[in-house]
Amino acid sequence: MKRKGKIYIDIRTDRWEPWTGCVKFSEGCKHCWAIYSLNRLKKKGISPYRDMADPFHFSLNNNELQEPSLFDLPKNVVVPKRIWVCDRSDPFFDEKNQNGEYLLPDEAILRAFYIMGKVPQHRFIVCTKRAERLAELGPKLPWKPWIWAAVTIESAKHLPKLEALKSCGALNKFIQFEPLLGKMPDFNTDGIDFIAVGGEAGPYARPMQADWVRHLRDMAQSEEVAIKKIS
Repeated sequence: MKRKGKIYIDIRTDRWEPWTGCVKFSEGCKHCWAIYSLNRLKKKGISPYRDMADPFHFSLNNNELQEPSLFDLPKNVVVPKRIWVCDRSDPFFDEKNQNGEYLLPDEAILRAFYIMGKVPQHRFIVCTKRAERLAELGPKLPWKPWIWAAVTIESAKHLPKLEALKSCGALNKFIQFEPLLGKMPDFNTDGIDFIAVGGEAGPYARPMQADWVRHLRDMAQSEEVAIKKIS
């Protein structure tokens, strides 16, 4: 069933980071804002980043699997918030060690979902570039109506990620075209609640063409899917 009208989330109103750091994954990562953000936090002496040699290096933040403070944070916030999950990393980070094991174990993702499932007063945004791991693990996760799933798509070659999003089991799903780096072909929006569109920020930002946005807007309107311009 399509949803029309207003947008159901505000973009990036808060964040929760039981793990941080990442590896550049696609062309959309070329000028990754998270690198600058995490380095700024390190310079300001903010924990846990102040103690990291490279805050963009993937970290489970001092073993929160054993130290529950960061994992339990949403349970301690009473006022309802819209929370982006690990948006300076990836909720489905998929790099592996030399033994072929995920640096981010399935158990950590499952624990994060368990915590999110206990706090229905919040709305969690789980947005990933790594659609293969979403497809692998998503159907096994305890999605709740307040846990939204999204994939980031910056160019036409990444449109196949949509199939992982549609089949992941989430009850609410959207596409984030950010940074939008080219014109998108028409695609099937069945099962998608809305799309968000944004350009790249920062001194080296690649330009986003207005025609690319207009095409997505026209397609969304014809499909009765809401659209939000991020930047």
